[in-house]
Amino acid sequence: TALAAGDLVVEITDGTAGAATANVPAVSTTSTWTFVTVDISGISDAGKDDVDGFSIELSSQGATALAAFTIQLDNVIKWDNSGDLAIGGTVLDGGMIGVAALTTAEDQANTPVMLAEGTDFWVRPGASAMLIFITDQSAVSVLATYAVQ
Repeated sequence: TALAAGDLVVEITDGTAGAATANVPAVSTTSTWTFVTVDISGISDAGKDDVDGFSIELSSQGATALAAFTIQLDNVIKWDNSGDLAIGGTVLDGGMIGVAALTTAEDQANTPVMLAEGTDFWVRPGASAMLIFITDQSAVSVLATYAVQ
């Protein structure tokens, strides 16, 4: 089912600040895995500090416009856009081979540490591929190997 912007909303519930929502953008491709980014910057930081609940809900607009449909999610990840790196080429889905971090401080051991996909980073595949860091990697240099087409 194609979705118009705002047919679905992401609701984040914070134990102190209560519930707040952000619109899911339009999705025009049907029956195809599609990477979707929901901008939650409009939700106050206090509403994202102590998350007690997360849901994807049909908005009143969506309830009026849509019949029953199925949505399948592979992953839901929250990250800060300052941790994004553009990757050159069209990265194949599942094409990340490995990401190693190397401490950049002068007096530190320069032993590479392998980062874990899904824990330390996430890959948005395709022509606008991104390496998205979930954990803070600001004190290291990163070497990524990946497959492109």
